[in-house]
Amino acid sequence: MSSFDAGNVAAPRLAYLETIAVPRLTPWATDVSPLRGYRACISMVALLAFAACKAEVKRAAAPTVPQVRATVITIETKIQPDNKTFTHSIVIAGDKARSLDELDQWRLFDLKANTVTFVDEIANSVRTEPFAPRDSVLHATRETRPLQGVSATLWTASKGGYVRQLWIGNHPAIPPALFSMMSGIKAPGFPLAEHAELPYLNKKLVVDKTVTRIESKDVPASLFVTKPAANRRPAS
Repeated sequence: MSSFDAGNVAAPRLAYLETIAVPRLTPWATDVSPLRGYRACISMVALLAFAACKAEVKRAAAPTVPQVRATVITIETKIQPDNKTFTHSIVIAGDKARSLDELDQWRLFDLKANTVTFVDEIANSVRTEPFAPRDSVLHATRETRPLQGVSATLWTASKGGYVRQLWIGNHPAIPPALFSMMSGIKAPGFPLAEHAELPYLNKKLVVDKTVTRIESKDVPASLFVTKPAANRRPAS
């Protein structure tokens, strides 16, 4: 019987343990389970990120609001000596129009029926009246200037220290009777620019209005819906 050589047995056993504990990947190795695990993690992260993005898009989607095509007139107002500037819009859809600077109490102008509907959302009341313009206090001059692609004529009015100048033109997108219904005075078109001066205490209040844009775009259809009288709240 040959003698036991501990040195010859220990070396193969150590090599075997190293092979189990530290797998080596060579160009021809077939054991790629570590890479498969890494790729699986990357795929899982990518799927989770994609799902999160889809959830964000779903949450960001706004509910559908009924729209209507309208002509939108943007008007800029400057007030001196306070040095303030305001912007508001007038929207026209079909035969209906309203000014968006009127909020809780506003008017809906029906150009076909020649009526004005007064809406009070605080009192929850609605009433419709026929439109009857007052006699014009404006006087035409021979001065003209181009505004918003049309020729505008200067019309003036004055009383005491009050002075008002309107550059009135007939724009194809604006109904000719709109300004008359909104202001209550007879006018041959819509003011595309306006200048007014009024004494106030020891100062002179100056107001300048300019139509800065006339465009066609979709607006909420609810802008032209009035609450029926049947929905009025009982008086408290």
